[in-house]
Amino acid sequence: MVKKVEVSGMSQEVRRFFQELAAEGVPYLVVEDQGRPLAGVVPSWQVGRLEEQRGQLMSMLKEVWARNRDVPPEEIEREVDDVVRQVREDSRR
Repeated sequence: MVKKVEVSGMSQEVRRFFQELAAEGVPYLVVEDQGRPLAGVVPSWQVGRLEEQRGQLMSMLKEVWARNRDVPPEEIEREVDDVVRQVREDSRR
């Protein structure tokens, strides 16, 4: 989901910040408050791509959910635990 905000009501400094972001082609920007990340900002040219990727991921998740709807949760948890254990063992080698 994309939320739109109009910059015309913002301070000149904030408007300039967003204009520079768009003009410089920066891939993304993290907004912090005293070192704590608050938000990520991407240029408008990336929004469409991100929405497309989100749609593809949701389609994949729905397919997995549909394929596994009759599998008991305990079995899924066991299988996930086994895979996580195997990946951890492989990464230690």
